[in-house]
Amino acid sequence: TDGTASSYAPSTPLKPQYLRIEDGETKPPTPAKGHSTMQQSQSQPQQKKSMVVDATSANFIDAERHLRAIHDVAQEHLEHGEYTEALEVFEEIKAGQMERHGLEHYRVGTALHNIGIVRMRMKDYEGAVGVYDEAVYIRKKSLGVDHLDVAASLAQLGVAHLELKQYKSALVAFRDGLRIRRKFLGSKHPKVAKILNNIQCCLIFWH
Repeated sequence: TDGTASSYAPSTPLKPQYLRIEDGETKPPTPAKGHSTMQQSQSQPQQKKSMVVDATSANFIDAERHLRAIHDVAQEHLEHGEYTEALEVFEEIKAGQMERHGLEHYRVGTALHNIGIVRMRMKDYEGAVGVYDEAVYIRKKSLGVDHLDVAASLAQLGVAHLELKQYKSALVAFRDGLRIRRKFLGSKHPKVAKILNNIQCCLIFWH
């Protein structure tokens, strides 16, 4: 964005590059310079890795390959503006991840985040708020409260609230996401600038 008061990131209409579909793989965030790495190790779980499988785990491997294939199908639908079809496929992915990993696994959080992206593209902002709330909750439970994936869902939750003119709720989400991004990315990172811009616009629209 250009930082003016009349626009926020992502601007309306929502830009595809800001609504990036995630693949379910997470990386442990590294604190920005000046933050203690010991503090990070105490507050964050270890990096999530693909489950180790042996010769008896062929069904699990096949299931993961199937989920990857339908993930690609969903993304194809999304890129062509076929939002209803994309939503149906992402819901199928969520169901598969819940069945394989349980209700509060980080991959379920990723699936919910992606459903939120589709809801945003459809301009179903109320639906997006509900889904992103769930994604934030599950990501906090599975990854820790100060994880960049949590910040990503909080940032999108704030945008959904902003679209609904729910400025107080938007500010809460933006400020929480800002705190996490500043911690791990530093104050000069572009993603920090974007969320600061959103906070500024939220305050201007509110008053």
